[in-house]
This record gives sequence, structure tokens and C-alpha cells, in this order.
Amino acid sequence: MSTNVGIVGLGKMGLPVAISLLEHGFAVSGYRRHMSADFMSRGGTPLASSKEVAQHCDIVLTCLPTDRALLEVVEGEQGLVHGVHPGLVVVEISMLSLQAKEQARTNLQRAGVTMLDCPISGTPAQVAPRKTVFFGSGDEEVFHSCLPVLQAITDHTFYLGSFGAGSKMKCVANLLVAVHMLAAAEAMVLSMKAGLDPEMVMKVINPSIAGSTMLAARGPMMAGRRYEPPLGSIHQVQEFIPLIKALAEESCCPTPLLDLAAGYYDRAAEEGRGAQDIAAMFSVLGKEAGLE
Repeated sequence: MSTNVGIVGLGKMGLPVAISLLEHGFAVSGYRRHMSADFMSRGGTPLASSKEVAQHCDIVLTCLPTDRALLEVVEGEQGLVHGVHPGLVVVEISMLSLQAKEQARTNLQRAGVTMLDCPISGTPAQVAPRKTVFFGSGDEEVFHSCLPVLQAITDHTFYLGSFGAGSKMKCVANLLVAVHMLAAAEAMVLSMKAGLDPEMVMKVINPSIAGSTMLAARGPMMAGRRYEPPLGSIHQVQEFIPLIKALAEESCCPTPLLDLAAGYYDRAAEEGRGAQDIAAMFSVLGKEAGLE
């Protein structure tokens, strides 16, 4: 491939994204404070700063944990704005506040760089089997120019409209994750309290109209009380709930089920389960029901 791709943030999600790009023939350069040996062993080129990534690449993906990290990567002393060149595009794929993304976009625009808001939906384990989804937003022409890169990562890429639409869709998706997980845990607890075999419950419910991705993915974990290593942790849900609530308040929209679920995720964290997979909601409800 002639396109040089950069990734800033080679963490749990950024690393498998980088590996997927390398496997599809892209030249990939990356920056992380603590560089991944796996990235280098797969053929990735480590660079010393975000600035260097911008200098060497045509498209830069940012996959970062916090608003502060994004703003540091964009406008810090060694940030992307100091390595810009004509034609550079930045694609932000994290779930962060829209305010932080807007600030980053403004700073990049001043430097002549287009930034897209394209959060990725899914877990790190879903990258290799191409089960993640990109919620794309921003300049439509620029988005389509980046499609070969995004499609090297997943078969599910959608353009949703103006900048920020991607983050809004991510909030909607994660609202469903939080609520569906609690519902799946409640159903599994009820089935076991009622004397049903959990394996049979999953076998029967998954192909039915009542089936859900959360039950299919987390049902075996709940049945076996296996919550580590996490596919997605309780703490991660706690981090994205305020982003969803901010969008809901801005939109004057009630979220009664999310509000209820939030209390249970807080309870899970108080019980010391914050680092465990969200399937641990089974044990939180199970304790209440006398199973644990």
C-alpha cells in the first residue's frame, strides 16, 4: 500500500488495530510512551513522539483513554500540530467527550489538518475476526478517502454525517451495552434460581427472539463465574456512562434504564469488581438473589 498510516495509542485496542493494518499490507508507524514489542515484531515502526508520527504518515489514527491524553497528543510540545504537512488526516477512534474532540479538531484545523470523528465499537478481541464497527463522521469526502484504511480493520464502516455524529452513535451503542448486560445478568440469575440449567438456557434463548449479543458473549462467563481477563470492564462502563448522560441532557432525553443500571455498576465497583468483565454483574445480582 502507498498510504503510510500512523497510530498514536498502541494500547488494548490500538495494538490489534495496528496489527490488522500491518497484515493488510500498510506501512504502520506508531507512538506510545511504553512501546509494544508485539507491534515491532509484527513489522510496525516505532517513533519517538506524536509529532514524528504526523511527519511520517498520511493518515493518523488516535486511540486514547482520556480527553486529556487526546489534547496532549494533538497540541502538546511534541503533538501532532507540530508535525503537520499538506494532506495529513487525523482519524479519532476513541470514545471521549465531544467537547475534547471539538477542541482537538479546532487546533488541527488551524494547522491545516482535517480531523474525523470515527469511534470504533467492539472489544479488542473482536478486531482480528473483523467484528468491530466504525461510526464515521466529519468531512464526507475525506472520510471516503480514508475508507481503504478503515476497511482493512473491519467490514462494518458507516458514514453518519457531520463531525460528532460518530460519538453520538457510540453513546447510543454503549447505552445498549450497559442496559443489555444488566438484563442478561438478571435473566441468568432468575433462570438459575428457578432451577434451570444455564447451558440449556443459552442454547434455547440465543437463537430465539429474546437472544442478545450480551447473553451470547457473556453467558458462558456468567455461568462459570469467569470474569478475568475482561473483554470490557466495569470501570470502562462507569467511564462512558457520564458521556451518555451528557448527550442525553443536551438532547433533553430521559434515560431511566441507564440511570438504574448505573447504580448497579457502581455497586459492582464498590464490591471490588471494577477491573472485572461486565459479566460480573451476574454475581452482583446473584448476591442479591442469594446465589453468591
